[in-house]
Amino acid sequence: MAAKARLGDWEGDTIVGVRHQGALLTYVAHTSLFTTISKLSRPTAQATHRATVQRLAPLRHHVHTITYDNGKEFAGHRATTQRLRAQVFFATPYSRVGTRSERAHEDLIRDLFPKGTDFTTIHPTAMAKVERLLNRRPRKSLGVHTSNEVFHALANRG
Repeated sequence: MAAKARLGDWEGDTIVGVRHQGALLTYVAHTSLFTTISKLSRPTAQATHRATVQRLAPLRHHVHTITYDNGKEFAGHRATTQRLRAQVFFATPYSRVGTRSERAHEDLIRDLFPKGTDFTTIHPTAMAKVERLLNRRPRKSLGVHTSNEVFHALANRG
């Protein structure tokens, strides 16, 4: 668990909608399981970079590393690295190990937005509600605390 003691290590991924209609860009902080969700009209490298900077720049002091899978939508990682001053890593191809937290959250998000969802039709308030639900959910792995509680406690610690 010592490896999970540092706030600032994130996993990022996209969940692509039916017929590649829109996508959700998700980030999960390793330590706290704090989650952000952004809507992408198309999962392009440019759109992914813009949404990443928009969502993570306000948390810049708590973004040290980002681990992605090997999707083309993360091709703008160098620009993201420069803007956020964070290191970017890529998971081993075809391995679910490098993005385990992200995969578990993707499953939770899929419970609310099942396969076949056209993400272009999802209203931003619905996305924000799902994000709030995930971050306010007590987690056994967090000592029955919520992601919000753990993230903010660690952020205020320094």
